[in-house]
This record gives sequence, structure tokens and C-alpha cells, in this order.
Amino acid sequence: MNRSYSTCKGDSFDTWRAGLAHYEAGRFEGATIMSDVDTLFAYGNECQTQDRAELSGGFSVQAPETGNKLLTVTVTVPFRNEASQSRTFPIGRMLITAGDSTTLLLDADNGDPASLSVRLANGDTVLQTTNESWDLWLDVLTFDETN
Repeated sequence: MNRSYSTCKGDSFDTWRAGLAHYEAGRFEGATIMSDVDTLFAYGNECQTQDRAELSGGFSVQAPETGNKLLTVTVTVPFRNEASQSRTFPIGRMLITAGDSTTLLLDADNGDPASLSVRLANGDTVLQTTNESWDLWLDVLTFDETN
């Protein structure tokens, strides 16, 4: 993971980017395999323009935590907050796809900037749709310097 920090006349903009073609680590319960990692998380005030935050990219993962099943995560519409450094995003869409065609879609463009729409589907059949608070998703969708 690369982290960059820029300062422009007293304002700052932080960017964390991760890129990885393939990573594998074996464990008794199954290997952890990550591939096609290309993610970006950024926030701050970029050169005296308005504050903004962004989350984009994607990756594939297979691990004991996923039941040793392959999941592909793709941000199909970049999560963006052009009005603040908040990690709650009024726009953006992330699709998580399992090998059995089950999908979980996170859609921030639901009309409520404090929540996002979560849709679980199996192929073309929608199993459940709900709105959830951003508070439930903040820590799992962004990089944390301490971890």
C-alpha cells in the first residue's frame, strides 16, 4: 500500500492506494488469496479547492473468512463526497460478487446522505433490499493507518 500526503499552501490531501497483482498466504483452514487489487481512498482539501473524499477500485479475495469462496469486489461508480472530508458518501456504488452469482450491492445514491441502500440478490432475483446507516460500513470500506 502506498500513502501520499500533499500540502498546497496550508491545505492537505491524503491518498492511500493499494495495488497488487497476486498475494497468497497458506493457513490450516485454507489459503488467503488476493488478486487484481487496485484501490484508492483519499480525503482532504486539495490545493485550496473544496474538501472532498473518494473511494474507488476493486479486488478479488478468497479466504477462510469468505468460506474459502472467491469474492470479487468492484466499485462500479466511485464513492465521492465533493462537499466534505466525511467518509459518508452521497454517491457511489460497490458490487460484491460470489462465484455462485450471489451479489451484494451497496448504493450510496439513495437520497439520504447518512445511509446507503444494500441489495442482496441471487442472479436476477432480488432477495432483500434495505437502507443502512453509513456508521455500519465506515470502518470496513476505508483504510485505517493503525491496521
